[in-house]
Amino acid sequence: MNKNEKLAIQSCSRAIVEDLDAKDIVQILFSEQLIGIELLEKIQELKETRREKCERLLRYILQQNCKCTFAGFIKALQYENDFLASTLEKKYSEIIAESDVNDSDAEFIPHRENCRYEFGNSVSETNCDHNDSIHIQCTSVEDEISQSERIETPRPLFENIRRINPYTSQRRKLAALSLQLKRLSHDGQSDALQKYIKTINTSYERHKLNRGKAIGDKMCLADMHFTALEADLSERRVKFDVSDRSSMFNEMKDVIPFTTDPRISSMTFCAR
Repeated sequence: MNKNEKLAIQSCSRAIVEDLDAKDIVQILFSEQLIGIELLEKIQELKETRREKCERLLRYILQQNCKCTFAGFIKALQYENDFLASTLEKKYSEIIAESDVNDSDAEFIPHRENCRYEFGNSVSETNCDHNDSIHIQCTSVEDEISQSERIETPRPLFENIRRINPYTSQRRKLAALSLQLKRLSHDGQSDALQKYIKTINTSYERHKLNRGKAIGDKMCLADMHFTALEADLSERRVKFDVSDRSSMFNEMKDVIPFTTDPRISSMTFCAR
């Protein structure tokens, strides 16, 4: 990446950290050969928060010898978070336009004979016909940036609302599973539904404490287990079953922290 591309990512880093789940795009970046297997495994396996994984990905991308390109990063974002991709492209366009303006301003330095020019620390002199010399001090773009950085930006009164992207590939698979289970319920195929639910719950119970199982796979199983419980509750509602369901709600509540996105699972739980 060039300087302007890295500057665009740095400028949007706060939005990226708040709105992006690094696990959603690392597989895409890996398939495009923009990151290595080591980073892929770290982001998928390490017990870090979503924010920490996103910061790890940004640190890698902004390294000097990183093979991830700006266009490749934008393309990966477009798959999972088109809003962030558009924001980043817009910021990059603004930086390019700013640099063009600064370059055009630099071209208008007055060229007069018999003058003494000062450019920062370097000085070039010409013979002057007049006794007085003219000093023209030119401030570089880097100096202007460093001066603006010293100006403290006012702290906002309220934090920005964190956006949740419900349209990840994992969420799409869960939505399809939920639809399939609830369709069985509405079609009166209760036996087939309970068979599916039992298979999912058994698989979750078997592997949730298995240390040899990848963390990402365990989280996917937790998602499926949560979806199965939710579908079971839905079937009872269709049947007007008024029996006590507190144990099922407690089980859903216990599995929420182990799902891929506990925030969305919590909203589903509260709605149910």
